[in-house]
Amino acid sequence: MITYIIDGNNLIGQIPSLNKIQRKNKQASREKLAFMLDNYFMSKKNKVFLHFDGFKADAIKTNQVRIIYSEKMTADDTIKRQIEQA
Repeated sequence: MITYIIDGNNLIGQIPSLNKIQRKNKQASREKLAFMLDNYFMSKKNKVFLHFDGFKADAIKTNQVRIIYSEKMTADDTIKRQIEQA
């Protein structure tokens, strides 16, 4: 089984439509990305971890994607920690 560890804010910055949304509504861009990834990985047998900086605002419900908020750390630090623990 393949495990994907994704930095959500970095990916949002690479997708012009999401980047535009993020400038107006950060939560909406996070939700849209989570739903896009959830849809993409729906029929695949992979583990997907989506990391965001900061604290959880509104819960984003997904089936295939586990969302991790860095809270007081950076998303980079939580990603490093996850890789070290793997």
